[in-house]
Amino acid sequence: LGEEHPDTASTCESMANIYNAWGQYENALEMHEKVLKVRLASLGKVHPEIAATYNNIGLAHFNKTDYDKALEMFQRALVLQLATVGDQHPDTATTCSNTGNTYRHKGEYNKALEMYKLSLKIRLAMFGERHPSTAASFLNIGGLLGNTGKYHMAIESYETALRILMATVGAQHPHTLQARAGLEFLYERVESHGRTARSSSNHDTEAAANAADAAD
Repeated sequence: LGEEHPDTASTCESMANIYNAWGQYENALEMHEKVLKVRLASLGKVHPEIAATYNNIGLAHFNKTDYDKALEMFQRALVLQLATVGDQHPDTATTCSNTGNTYRHKGEYNKALEMYKLSLKIRLAMFGERHPSTAASFLNIGGLLGNTGKYHMAIESYETALRILMATVGAQHPHTLQARAGLEFLYERVESHGRTARSSSNHDTEAAANAADAAD
């Protein structure tokens, strides 16, 4: 078949997935880059499969914690997806989500939230609210809001995700359990912050009282 046959690309992609599962991200990246070379030769530069390959290369860099390179690949994928499959496609939503994850790990939370919201918008338009992919977007948004200390907003997002997951995949699904665990953590954070705030308020009152006694 030769190096430039589509079946060769598919085999390299399967090998990349295996390497990724084994945590051998450098080998996975090498395979994905071979896939890209073959597909560019056979499909040209503007094709959905080229976008998918850029996305896979981005994931390999993400797993290596090379977030700048990952972001570059995700952005390339997104440009191609918008040009080929449009802004109302599951792959476009996934790339938006991956881009959001990368910004989040870089600490660029505003950009991450923007990408998560875009992914959610696409999934709501395509699948409606009662779909696991939509729940995944709510979980991403909730996790990010929790990272930035916006616990009540995070809880609202997690509760929405949990409600969707209970209705679609059931109570014992790993994503449902993840949502429950996230909610429990957020409830604890809110309770902890409440105790801290009450303690701080009591100390302030005592300090004010002591100052009044001294003035007398």
